[in-house]
Amino acid sequence: MFSISISKVQFLHCIRQHSGADGGGENEFSDAFNAAEMLREESPEDFKVLVETPVTFWDVGAEEEHGDFHKVRTVPTIKVRTGPSR
Repeated sequence: MFSISISKVQFLHCIRQHSGADGGGENEFSDAFNAAEMLREESPEDFKVLVETPVTFWDVGAEEEHGDFHKVRTVPTIKVRTGPSR
């Protein structure tokens, strides 16, 4: 299966588990919209780079249910709305 449609929301998973005595670890969450707005205000040139520079995401592998896959999508890191908001 080849796909150019990558989901617009992605949840990242842990690559390595915490090996502490209690067997657990800390979770950290961030507000990406707030972080982008802070970047726009505090470093407009860096924000512009992330808005204007396309980055290619790709993922190749296999899943038991869907078989082989090859996903590719090129988009800026930050996408801003150009039209009216909903």
